Amino acid sequence: MTRGGQVRRRPVRQDGYSVVELLVAVTVFALVFAAVSIGIGRALEVNRSNRNRSAAAYLAARQLEEVRARPFSTVALGTTACAYTTSSCNLPSPYTVTQTVAWASPAAPAPPATCPPPAAPAWPTSGSRSP
Repeated sequence: MTRGGQVRRRPVRQDGYSVVELLVAVTVFALVFAAVSIGIGRALEVNRSNRNRSAAAYLAARQLEEVRARPFSTVALGTTACAYTTSSCNLPSPYTVTQTVAWASPAAPAPPATCPPPAAPAWPTSGSRSP
């Protein structure tokens, strides 16, 4: 008790969070979580695309090296397709490497001696992109 017979009141403590503070915190958390989820999804998509492009570039180089290793008389003219399955080369998806060999006309300038026949790899999700 205090002077004059009045009872002292204790100050009201404000422990915990209000509903508004809780809603704001949950909203901020949800927005950050959504942004991180979208970023992770995009990173996985880019990683998958890069893995496919890397495998396609490897297969094209492999095909070109096989052609370089053959004697000239055994290289077939025209278009040749070589299919690589996921089990034969431990690839992420099946690939088809298309190779086109043609004679150059004598009037046209000769390509460099180190230029091998072109090879174009393709995979199911490649679309119009090349490695």
